[in-house]
Formats: sequence, structure tokens, C-alpha cells
Amino acid sequence: MGTVIALKEGTAPVPNTPIDNNGLLRELQDCATSLQVETKLSAYGSALHELTTKRHKAHFYLLALDPGAKTITVQEYKREELSRALKDYTPTEQNIRGKPGGEAVLVSVDSMAALRSAYPNYFLDTVKFREELKSALSGKIGK
Repeated sequence: MGTVIALKEGTAPVPNTPIDNNGLLRELQDCATSLQVETKLSAYGSALHELTTKRHKAHFYLLALDPGAKTITVQEYKREELSRALKDYTPTEQNIRGKPGGEAVLVSVDSMAALRSAYPNYFLDTVKFREELKSALSGKIGK
């Protein structure tokens, strides 16, 4: 997508990516499919929005994304429950790892705040990126 955006903006493409439209489109389709970009961005965007906009009594969150089922589960833990959260993480990760594109992550309120500070645009919304991806996948690459 970096090269697609670079071509659209008239800037240098990302090194080692195809610059012809057909090659770029094929690579983009392969990556978007294998990485399950639409599903993951949509699910994580929704989860992160909820976790950062609502008041929770938890300090740790165990997130498990199952792109095939289009679900994300969230378990909440109080600050003093870190050992339980860590204990729950391993089986959650093992269970989700068996599902294509599945991911598990344990985050804290502090790390969420740091993530939001480092990548504020990620929390605004992924809609614009997903629109650009959809446009590129339909063959609209470049200006």
C-alpha cells in the first residue's frame, strides 16, 4: 500500500515493490488476502475504540482476534490480577494460533495510552486506509 500511496502522491515508491500497475495489484491482492487486512483492521479498530473511549475498571486486557469468525474477545483484569492475565494468555494464544490469521495480545492501560500517543492516527479510524485499499484492489492505482 505504501507504493500505491506513493504513486498517487507522485513520490518515490517503496523499494523492492513492483511499480507496474499489474504487478503491484497482484502483490497487493496477495498481501491483503493472506494478511486478512480488512477483517483485522476492522476488528482491532472496533476493539481499540471501545477500550480507549469507555471507562473500565480493568488495567489489563487480553484480546483474541479470530478473523475467520470475524470476532474479537476481550478479557479484562484488574491491576492486581496480572499473574492471572499472564496465566490466561498462554492458552488463549495457543488456541487462537490454530486459527488462520488468529492473534492474541495482552495489553495494559499504560501501554494503550503509550500506543495512542505514538500512533494517534491509528485510533482515529482505519476507514480511510481501508477505502484506499479497496480502491487500489479495484485497479485504481496511481493518480
